[in-house]
Amino acid sequence: PKCPQCKGKRFDFTAYFHNPKVFNTPPHELLDLVERSYILKNRLESILVTYIVHDLREDHRIQDSQDDVHDWVRQVASLAVEVKEGMIQGEGVSAELAGVQAWTEGMANRLGCHLERANGLKMEVPKGWKKEVLCDFRKQWEKVWIS
Repeated sequence: PKCPQCKGKRFDFTAYFHNPKVFNTPPHELLDLVERSYILKNRLESILVTYIVHDLREDHRIQDSQDDVHDWVRQVASLAVEVKEGMIQGEGVSAELAGVQAWTEGMANRLGCHLERANGLKMEVPKGWKKEVLCDFRKQWEKVWIS
């Protein structure tokens, strides 16, 4: 059954919030923050599709792609600051937020290195790589929510 407290602006988190393998009790108070982390995951997916599908060798496309990655990193950092300010501070939350930010910076560096090394050519990745990356990003945030 649907839970009205789990319905965000864009996503319904009933199945996720009421999963006892993830949460002891549904974290309804985190709805907005969790939803924003999912929007950032979708933004990352869009960025990855751009890198994997498109030839970015035209200078403006490379710059636009770099700007998109930097903007995504800023948005992740902004959400992390909001979470840090709004959640009950325990060592676990701070450590897990540091993990999110380190993961995000690592992905941004990897994408930047690809542009430099491949000069804007499509990113060659193994089958399932994008899905794995998106799952890793979601799991980084999940560690924050359960800490």
